[in-house]
Amino acid sequence: PRSTLFPYTTLFRSLVDRSHRSRCSRSRRRESGKGGIDDSRALRRMVFPRTRSSVCVVTVTIRPMRDDEFGDWLPKARSGYATEMVQNGGVSPDTARAKAAADTKRTFPGGRPSPDQSVFVIEADGAPVGELWLTERRGDLEGDNLWVFNLRVDEVQRGRGYGRAAMLLAEDEARRRGLNRVALNVFGGNRAARSLYRSLGYEENAITMIKTLAPTD
Repeated sequence: PRSTLFPYTTLFRSLVDRSHRSRCSRSRRRESGKGGIDDSRALRRMVFPRTRSSVCVVTVTIRPMRDDEFGDWLPKARSGYATEMVQNGGVSPDTARAKAAADTKRTFPGGRPSPDQSVFVIEADGAPVGELWLTERRGDLEGDNLWVFNLRVDEVQRGRGYGRAAMLLAEDEARRRGLNRVALNVFGGNRAARSLYRSLGYEENAITMIKTLAPTD
């Protein structure tokens, strides 16, 4: 049976510019007005950047996506999947679009939320900054695991540690479900994502290699 979902919280330090620092100050005032963060419901982690200059503590949460948000998210996720296959997987545009449509139809029949899929909204200080799509896989060769179908952070919000925070929250969700593995697929050309996952301790256990042959005379 599907487990009950609830938001997780993590804290991390992020390099900030003036506008972001101002937003952090406003957010801290909002939190203080609410009596602070409820420790009994929050799971927290501290993620530190490489430099110690200009830091701001931001609260990152994941919460289940609402049905009204799902209708906007699904076509964007399908389009993003196709784009990823073209840019980082070497797939032709037509083939990528067809596969993305078929996979989406199979995973979300009728274009509606599925009880077998868990789609979260990533929020930073209460503002949406991306999405995290998870599902349970039982009986895989590698054992039962929580599978990360997709992690996306808004382009303007990248580089602030939100993706890393979301992946740590995925680990917390896996533990809550009694799973001791988190797994995913990543295209070889997506170097930024592969670097992130390696830094979090993920190991590559299957690599597809392709060589394009020059035409013969």
